[in-house]
Amino acid sequence: MPLSVGAGVDGAEVVRWLRDNQKHEFQRLSLEFPYLKDGNWREILPALANVQNCPCEFHKYAKISEGTGRVCRKFPEPLSLLPSANLR
Repeated sequence: MPLSVGAGVDGAEVVRWLRDNQKHEFQRLSLEFPYLKDGNWREILPALANVQNCPCEFHKYAKISEGTGRVCRKFPEPLSLLPSANLR
């Protein structure tokens, strides 16, 4: 599904294509993806909402790594990484 500006494809179609073609693309790129399994050990495809999130997060990462974006939130270090403290 080649995309270009003005292709007339809506976002839902793109996300559906990503989900429906991910196995083929992973195989083509020799990537192993650890799919979740159901009770019969069949692979469960990610929900469309989860697939939609991936390009968004990748875009944010790419912008930050090339210096055109910024980190919006900074998370505190987990307690296990902080100097020992009496937590009682």
